[in-house]
Amino acid sequence: MKELSIIVFTHHLPQLTEILRKYNIAGMASHEIHATGHTKRKETPEIVLAYHYGKMVTPETEKRTKVETLVPDSVAENVIQELVSSLGSESEPGGLVYVTDVSNAYLLGTKRSGDSLLIKE
Repeated sequence: MKELSIIVFTHHLPQLTEILRKYNIAGMASHEIHATGHTKRKETPEIVLAYHYGKMVTPETEKRTKVETLVPDSVAENVIQELVSSLGSESEPGGLVYVTDVSNAYLLGTKRSGDSLLIKE
């Protein structure tokens, strides 16, 4: 099985979720992060004590969403390729996917483990 750590623009989250549903992936966790990467950051108005004074600044980081999920080896490459081809473009990348091998997973409080946990029944 593979752990996918996916960092995307927040507006891509519904599309990412739909791809995971297409492959019946049982679960995912997501949270907001601040990150830098391959996309160009845009200038934003500097706000001091709730007031905008006209100065523009380029932030060091931007908001993104990080999604973590486990997928069986049998569908991992298909999920990854669909994410890569669906989110973003060559000129404006849509995020990043980290892939990690996972030896096993266990459902706490049960005797269930392995790939059977990763696909919705």
